[in-house]
Amino acid sequence: MDHEGAVKSQAVERYLLGDMPAASQEDFAAHFFSCSECAEDLKMTSLFLDVTRTVIKEDKGVGQAFIKKSALSRWRSARYAIAASVACLSFMLYQNLIVIPRLKTAAAPQAVEVFPMTNAASRGGEQTAISPVPGKPFLLLVDIPPHDERYRIRFVISNAAGVEVFADEVPDKIAQNTVPFLISPWILVRGEYSLQILGRSEEKDPFTTVARYSFHVN
Repeated sequence: MDHEGAVKSQAVERYLLGDMPAASQEDFAAHFFSCSECAEDLKMTSLFLDVTRTVIKEDKGVGQAFIKKSALSRWRSARYAIAASVACLSFMLYQNLIVIPRLKTAAAPQAVEVFPMTNAASRGGEQTAISPVPGKPFLLLVDIPPHDERYRIRFVISNAAGVEVFADEVPDKIAQNTVPFLISPWILVRGEYSLQILGRSEEKDPFTTVARYSFHVN
């Protein structure tokens, strides 16, 4: 799946709404890791759906309470419902005039910094140092060393205290050479980190270490 195909098939919306076959989900996940535009679109669409669900849930609560009111209180509730409708309309106007344009601006294609993680770090060579622009996402290109065929490959980034701050999995067929990860700016702050690559031959098997990188975020 390429970016044009993902846009034409509305892959982001179908993926979030659960309207995508399992095989297509795996293809989209593989594309998602290498496409910053789809990654941003997925994040923004997910945020929009969360807000929409919250508004609908609150609206249902108002409707249920309205049914249980007495005849005298129904008029009072009706006034509240009208006020709620006005507030909802105001929210929709705010969303369309301010929020959505800002989200589109944020999701517009931008230059993304790229930082490679090479085999030298896993062999005990000089520690890799990266200097991402504060507040900006960046791509981490993880170099996968030669390994036996595995069912799944797992990537785990931990800080100096050993706390896991990032984790993801991909099918082994995707993790043959280099795997890109779009890293949000708030995940990795200044400090020392380790990136562990693990794999398992079958779904029921435990993960074992394939490689380990150490790096520093300036």
